[in-house]
Amino acid sequence: MDPNLEEFNTLMMNKNPEKAESILHAINVFLRPNSAIEIVRDHMNGGRYVLRKMRVEGKHVPDEVISEILSWIPAKTLHGIMRYVCKTWAKEICNSSFVENHLKRSKPGLLLQNETSKSTRFLEIRENGDFEFTNMNPRPSNDNYNNLGTIISSCDGVIMYFGPFWTTICVTNPIVMDVTHVPRHFHHRARAEPSYAIARVSHSGEFKIVCGQIIEKTNETHWYILTVGIFDSWRDIGCVISCSGALEVMKPICVGDLIYWSGNAYPSIHKDVIVTDVAKEIAFGIQLPMKFMQSNFVKIGNLFASLTFQDGYCYDIHVLKDVHSDSVKWEFYQTVVLCSPNDYNEEWQRANFIACIGQELIFDFLPLYLKPRPRKYYAYNLKTRQVRCITANETAHLHTNSLVSWRRP
Repeated sequence: MDPNLEEFNTLMMNKNPEKAESILHAINVFLRPNSAIEIVRDHMNGGRYVLRKMRVEGKHVPDEVISEILSWIPAKTLHGIMRYVCKTWAKEICNSSFVENHLKRSKPGLLLQNETSKSTRFLEIRENGDFEFTNMNPRPSNDNYNNLGTIISSCDGVIMYFGPFWTTICVTNPIVMDVTHVPRHFHHRARAEPSYAIARVSHSGEFKIVCGQIIEKTNETHWYILTVGIFDSWRDIGCVISCSGALEVMKPICVGDLIYWSGNAYPSIHKDVIVTDVAKEIAFGIQLPMKFMQSNFVKIGNLFASLTFQDGYCYDIHVLKDVHSDSVKWEFYQTVVLCSPNDYNEEWQRANFIACIGQELIFDFLPLYLKPRPRKYYAYNLKTRQVRCITANETAHLHTNSLVSWRRP
C-alpha cells in the first residue's frame, strides 16, 4: 500500500468515518463518468480504504486527465482528503500551475462574520440558486493568537483580519493553514483610522496590502504598500491625492491588479474614486460623472461597476471600461428593479451593494438617519429579479476558497 494512502487511512479512521464515507461517495460519483478511479472501503481488510488505479482500456489515465478532474474538486476536499491518496496526487495538488487552474474554476461566495462572537461561515450559492452555509475558522490552528479579530478583506482565498488589540494584521489562507502577521501602519497626522485592502499581483502571484490614510487639515490621502512574506515593512509609494470628504471611510473593491476606493453612497456625495495599482505601485484618481456622485460601487465579473438610484425603485448599472486611458468610459450594463411600485419604501433608496456572485447581487440597507439596527443581507437575481434574505447580524466579504498562498513559488 502506498505510504500516503496509509496516512489517508489513519486520518479517516481517527476523524469522522460517517462524514468520510459521504465525502468519498460524492467524489466517486463525480469521478465515474470521467472513467477515473474509485476510492473504496475494503471490509475484508479491516475497513481500510483502498485505491483502484485509473485505467482506460487497460492503460493508465494520463496525468493531464487526472489534473483536469482534480481541478473541479473543492479546495477543502483537495487539501483535506485527496492529497493523502497517493504521492502523485499530493504533488499535483501543490503544483503552482494546478493551483492557478483550480482558482479559475473555483466559484466565489460570501465570508460571513458574526458581529458579536466573530464566528465565521462561508456561503456558497449553488447553480440551482440554493444557499449552502459551511462553518469556517479563518484562523489556522498554528496561529499563536487565540482570538479571531475583525475581517478586513479577502483576495483569491487569502483573508486579512485584525489581530489582538488591533495592533497587528493577520494574513491567512485557512484551507492550506498558512498564516503570517504584519504590523499596522500609523501616521501621526492621520485624520481617521486607515483603510486597508489586500490584492494579488497577476503576473507574479505576490500578495500586497495597501493602506490609505487621510491626513488632517490637508484632505489628502497618502498611500503605503507592504508585500506579504517578502518585505514585511511599509513603503510610501509617493502618491498623494486630494479627495472629497465622503472618502473618509473608504470602501475598497479589488478587481485584478487594481483596488478601487470609494465612499458610502447614501447620503454622502463623492466626486471621485481613487485607484491603486498594486503591480505598478501607483495611485491615481478618477473623477465621477455628476450622475454617479451618489452611486454605490461593486465588482461585477472582472469589472468595476456603479449602481445609481433612479426615480422610483430601481438602480442603473454602469461598468467602467479601460481605466488607464485618458478618457474614462462608463458603459450601461443593466437596470436593477429591487421591488415593485407597491412594495416601495424609503429603505430601497439606501441599498448598499456588497458583491455580485454569478447572477446574484448581494446588498444590505444603510440605516436611516444613521440609527443602529440589525444588519440584514439580501440577494437579488439579475435574471429572475427575485429578492431573498440571506442572513442577519453578520458582516459579508467576497471570498473564494482556494489553495493559493504567498508561500508558493
